[in-house]
Amino acid sequence: MEERMYEDEISLKELIMVLINHWKMIVGITLIAAILGGIYGFVIANPSFESRMEGTISIPESVNTKYGSYPYPSTNTMDYLSVIKSNRVLSQTIKALELDTSIESLGELITINNEEESSLFSFVVTAASPEEAQELVETLTTYFIEELNVVYKAKAIDYFSRQYFVEYQSYEETEIRLQRDLENTENLIETVEPTITLRRLILNDPVYAASVAAERNISLDDLSEETMLEEVINPQYESLQGKLISLKQQLDDLQLARERNERYLAELEAEEMKLLTYRSEGDETVLTDGLLEVIQSRILVNGRGSFPENPIAPRKMLILAIAIVLGGMIGVFIAFFKAYWNNEM
Repeated sequence: MEERMYEDEISLKELIMVLINHWKMIVGITLIAAILGGIYGFVIANPSFESRMEGTISIPESVNTKYGSYPYPSTNTMDYLSVIKSNRVLSQTIKALELDTSIESLGELITINNEEESSLFSFVVTAASPEEAQELVETLTTYFIEELNVVYKAKAIDYFSRQYFVEYQSYEETEIRLQRDLENTENLIETVEPTITLRRLILNDPVYAASVAAERNISLDDLSEETMLEEVINPQYESLQGKLISLKQQLDDLQLARERNERYLAELEAEEMKLLTYRSEGDETVLTDGLLEVIQSRILVNGRGSFPENPIAPRKMLILAIAIVLGGMIGVFIAFFKAYWNNEM
């Protein structure tokens, strides 16, 4: 046991002697690595600046519009915020700023921050200068808001167009049924007499009975068996008349609803044409006076992106520290390898 410990002590001493004998080489390699790291961190590496655009987003389950209640397809805010990385937003930004980059590369520069169950969010982008970073995040946000509005306006138009088209078909079927019922009722009412004649006891009409008794100079009891004829409205005719009025009212209401339905469908079609014009020609003015802005009021952003004072990269001192540590490790490794190769250990 003592002999083994003695051998370990000798081995440790040899290791230390190797480091002492080759200290100049180790220091030299460390200095070279430090110089290379410094050149890269302070001279070669391009600085990166980070700009942030903050805002709030609130998506309920549904929203009331002129055309009815529109249910949002999702209440997950990330489904909406991720539109900033859509191909259209990225391509429009590249074209507007004349960037020499690809859609994929630009998308990698964008970070979306959104805490769970929070309405706060932020878009973070990096660029080579503070001005470029600020301009980039502002341009991206502008096209993001525009695209989000267009996408969900299109979804709302499609939703209500389908709904009103189904209603339109239902109106046609209901109108046919009501017209048929109206014709049948009109035909039936022609076969029914408006009035009928009934035989009733005179005493059922006290006023008339009193006048007859006075005229004949008899008592009311003497009229107990006498009857009279009375013409009254036929209950069946009255019922048919009520049904006829109800059917005509239902047809009038249906006509009003149908006219409103046709007007709404025409408006929705016009909105859809505006979206197609925007998609094909990029004319933003066609969207300014449109209907169904179902998303625009649900998301608010700051007017300007943050202006970065200092770069976030490269981290020069960290690069220099890593270079020094890495250079020292390489120097020690070479020293041990050289000693082993020359049988110094």
